[in-house]
Amino acid sequence: MAAAAVVLAAGCAQFEWQKPGAGPEALERDLAGCQDDARLRARHEAPLFGRAPPAPVGMDTRGRVVTGYAGRYDTDRAMLEHDLTRECMQKKGYELVPTEKR
Repeated sequence: MAAAAVVLAAGCAQFEWQKPGAGPEALERDLAGCQDDARLRARHEAPLFGRAPPAPVGMDTRGRVVTGYAGRYDTDRAMLEHDLTRECMQKKGYELVPTEKR
């Protein structure tokens, strides 16, 4: 809910990670490391995150109901990956701040 409020309040603002004394090379290296770690962790943790039972997703050629997860795993994984990246960057001392549109 809070994240949605930030997005709505920011409108179309752009954000970037900033840390006092960190140059572009350090930012790029730290962000890449956090994203890599988050991607690996999310791949293993997402199936456990919010797992719902299969739901009807369509019908086969014989008219039988086909069940599945309808992309939920990918959504959960992407959200978890984003949260893990943010957490990692904050632990490294970075802050996500709005910037001027370019």
